[in-house]
This record gives sequence, structure tokens and C-alpha cells, in this order.
Amino acid sequence: MSFIYTAGISNVGSYLVSGRPWLKTSTIADGAVEFYHFPKVTKQITIHNDHQGAGHNLEVAFPEPRMAANLADSGNTNFTATFTASGTLTVSGWFKYESLGGNARLLDLTDSSNGSLVRIQNNGTALKIVPNGVGSSGDQTSSGAISEGSWHHFVITVTRTGSNISLYLDGNSTPAAEITSPAITDNIEKIALGHFSGTNFDGLYSDIFLFNDTLTGAQAAALFNGVGSIDPRNHSKSANLVSWWAFENNFYKDYFATPDTGTTIFDRVSSNNLLLGAGGSGALTPATFDLGRHHASVFNENQSYLLNGQKNMTIEAKSTFMSVKCSGGSLDYSIHASLTGIEPERMGRETGLYD
Repeated sequence: MSFIYTAGISNVGSYLVSGRPWLKTSTIADGAVEFYHFPKVTKQITIHNDHQGAGHNLEVAFPEPRMAANLADSGNTNFTATFTASGTLTVSGWFKYESLGGNARLLDLTDSSNGSLVRIQNNGTALKIVPNGVGSSGDQTSSGAISEGSWHHFVITVTRTGSNISLYLDGNSTPAAEITSPAITDNIEKIALGHFSGTNFDGLYSDIFLFNDTLTGAQAAALFNGVGSIDPRNHSKSANLVSWWAFENNFYKDYFATPDTGTTIFDRVSSNNLLLGAGGSGALTPATFDLGRHHASVFNENQSYLLNGQKNMTIEAKSTFMSVKCSGGSLDYSIHASLTGIEPERMGRETGLYD
């Protein structure tokens, strides 16, 4: 969930900018993340935690406001790109299932004719690897490995013959699922996000990376929370980086000279652009953009401040974006932002309205 503060400026001159604090009081569930966008003129932000005094934690972070693309559950909708065939490869990325019904296809690595060679799909709350489109020969993670409405991170490494297909999940350096010595029947030269057939994927993608080598467990974990997790050109295997699809339309900030669109996700290191298209029958629903994984992943990476119980913090605003996460039980908290840095009780006027 995201919120946008609005504020009025009483006086604007060479030396004076004044305005009232704007108050937001919210109840947040355990594990939930909420995102705030403040006016650029905000000077000070104060957060009051846990009005009930139960000792619950509120984490506060200041992430980059990056975007993600949403594929709606309608028709055989997918993004596809073709690349130079490789006997070894690694694909990583962030994803969020809005619905875990059916066995929705998250990723397909295919031959030139869209024949599935390595697929990832859900099986309830587990992720399953399917080689050559044969589900009976696959392997899956434990149940509960993924949850509906939450961001997760995957890394899948593939060697065409004589080795393993390994699936890493959420920063772990040990595979969550693995297939030993798979007999991949053809060259992998195409990637599909979504599906060509089967159950429709309903969810979001952000920051998909493609390497032409198999990464180790430690290197896979570094894509989750290490150097190169946001910009893969900084990763230790950057020399093997083939493609980077950021899913960024520059809504909050100009990250790239050319923003992604609902039909084209540009490859930021080469020319293997992802194109939205229907790989089978069914109506094509254009992708929409939503707030991406970065506002949630900062908490996984311990890039946050911690408030426990009835504590508060006041900061001089260095960013117009902020995220909060609840842990240890649901709680009530409040936030007020000031254009002047003056606390509400010193303003001599009532608290402003909030959108």
C-alpha cells in the first residue's frame, strides 16, 4: 500500500517557506509494508510507533522508488526476448504472485519455437522446476516457500547436459529445489515471463538478470542482498551479464534515458528487449506499472531504522520517499511531516488534512 502526502505552503519568498504538519495515523498488520511519498519541500518527518504500547517493532527505511510491471490474469499474456543460445546460463529476478491459484508459470526458458525446456511455476505455495515441459520429472521447493502478495527473489542456474538445474530462493546460497543431470533436449535461446499456455500468471516482475554462465550459491545470494543486487553491472559475474530488464518507467525518477513501456521492457546492457505478446489464444492485456520490490527489499537487506514500543524518531528529510514495515504484531503508528521543521504543538494551529 502506498500513500502520498499533500501540503500547502502559506508563504513562499526568498527567505521564508512555511506550512503546517500533515498527520497520518495508520494500523498496520504484522509483516506488512507501507510506502510514503512526501512533497519535495518537506523539511522534517516524525514517526510515532505503537500507540498501544505492546512492544511491537516498526522498521523505517528510505528506498529508491523503483517500479515493476504487472501482468494481469487475462489471456496468454507474456513478455518474451530472444538471446544467443548458451549451454550454461543463470536467470534471476524479483516476482510477486497476486494469486497462487492453479500452477501459474513464472518463467519459461524455451527453444526458438517456444518449446519449454526449463520452466518455473507455482504449486500452491511451492515453486516447481519443470524440465522439457514434463512436470512428473520436476522438483519443487517446500510448501510455504512463497506467499501470495509478497515479493520474492529467484535465481535459477542451468547446464544443458551433465549437470544440475538449481533454484535458489530469497537469498539462500543452498538450492531450494534441484534436478540432477537433466537431459535438456535443445538449445535455450528464448525467455518468457508469464506463459505461452497453461494457467495465467497474475503478478509483478522487477529486475530480471540473465548471465551466460552458472553462478555459485554465494554468487546467487549476492544478487539478492549484495553488490550488484540493484545494478548487475556491479556483480562479480558482470563479465557474463547478457541482459538486464529493470521494469522501470521513470514514474518517480529518471533512472534511464528511455523508460520502459507497457509493451516493451528495454534490455539495459544489450538489445534483447522483452516484448509483450500473446503466445497462444486469448485476449492480450497490456501490462501496467506498480511500485516495485525495492521498498520491501531494503528490510531484507537490513537497511532500516528500528522503533520498538512507544518510541518515536524525527529526521531532517533527506529523501521524499519512505517505507515502514511492522514486525512482531499489528500496531498503530502515526507520521507527520512539516515544511518548516516545527513540531505541531509549536505551530499554534490544528493538524492539517491528509490524502
